[in-house]
Amino acid sequence: MPEQKTRLIGILVLALAGIVAQHPVVKNYLHHWKPGLKFAAKAALAARKQGKFEALHHGLLAARGQHSESSVLTIARQVGLDVERLKQDMEDPAIEDALKRTRALAKELYITGTPALVLGDEVIAGVPAIPTLERLIAKARES
Repeated sequence: MPEQKTRLIGILVLALAGIVAQHPVVKNYLHHWKPGLKFAAKAALAARKQGKFEALHHGLLAARGQHSESSVLTIARQVGLDVERLKQDMEDPAIEDALKRTRALAKELYITGTPALVLGDEVIAGVPAIPTLERLIAKARES
């Protein structure tokens, strides 16, 4: 029998920039991060067009401190992105649409922190250990 596919959705820090900053507990704490995070999220999504989403995402997560437009573009250059093309790609309306859809999904599922995973009908906060994730995937495939 062919292996059944199971959809696993990851909600990451960069994709949730808007919804996390709206949460009452963290609103004041993250207020100063919101513009930089949104720019970083747009850059990460646009990096897909150059096949560098993962490289930029990891570079952004590894960087210390707050993200500014300048720091995001510096990291983009360091991971091998054509920064001028990246800036153009970031203007694609599909990028903003993807962020809006992600924030709407997170809000609908009451996800207020990252990372979070959605597996079947279950929302998993944080990053589960691989054996736990494998068990959850197996359980989702059974139902």
